[in-house]
Amino acid sequence: MPRSASKRATRGLLLFFLFLTFIIVLRHRFESPKTDHRDLLNEHVRPEKYPVPPEKRIRLPRTRKPTIPSIQHKFPPETSKAKTVRIARLAEVRDAFEHAWRGYKKSAWAQDELRPLAGGFKTPFCGWAATLVDSLDTLLIMGLDDEFALALEEVKKIDFKYKEGCQINLFETTIRHLGGLLAAWDMSGGKHPVLMEKAVELAEVLYAGFDTPNRMPAPHYYWSW
Repeated sequence: MPRSASKRATRGLLLFFLFLTFIIVLRHRFESPKTDHRDLLNEHVRPEKYPVPPEKRIRLPRTRKPTIPSIQHKFPPETSKAKTVRIARLAEVRDAFEHAWRGYKKSAWAQDELRPLAGGFKTPFCGWAATLVDSLDTLLIMGLDDEFALALEEVKKIDFKYKEGCQINLFETTIRHLGGLLAAWDMSGGKHPVLMEKAVELAEVLYAGFDTPNRMPAPHYYWSW
């Protein structure tokens, strides 16, 4: 197999397992007694061209491990000097982020990317506010709750399903949009249902990219509804 073809196959497999992981996490981790998000997965955004027969489908597991091993490093007790240095560094990082965020709000609000030198914005990711969605968890981490609330209002306006002339970068859209929505849902404690609703809406769109004869998606695919 040519090297380029091998890379494409590897990339496709990684994307497939990423989506499989997302569906498992969605069904088992983010369900709550009040809202069963499985109901949101029952309707595809468009009929499948290459449906998998029911007898060939692999059912998702119905059980989960009681505990998940911790991967966080255990830090030693912090000295007062180390704390002073850490807080100063945190302040510098936050200042840098706020500077970039102000520029985005001024010249590219609710668009994909800011053009920092020329000004204005560009929309390489279907105009789905890539920077805004990708920044949701960062806003929460930095305690910028008011900015998060503003961004959340824009998330409600994003329509992933109905789009004309959109060429989706499957990998980037998965990690920036889908990952951004799920991270914000998790970090906010599931307080904002729209985050999960939009995540499922987008996942159905991205799932359509796997509707191929061999279930291997292309890195980019054309989306129009």
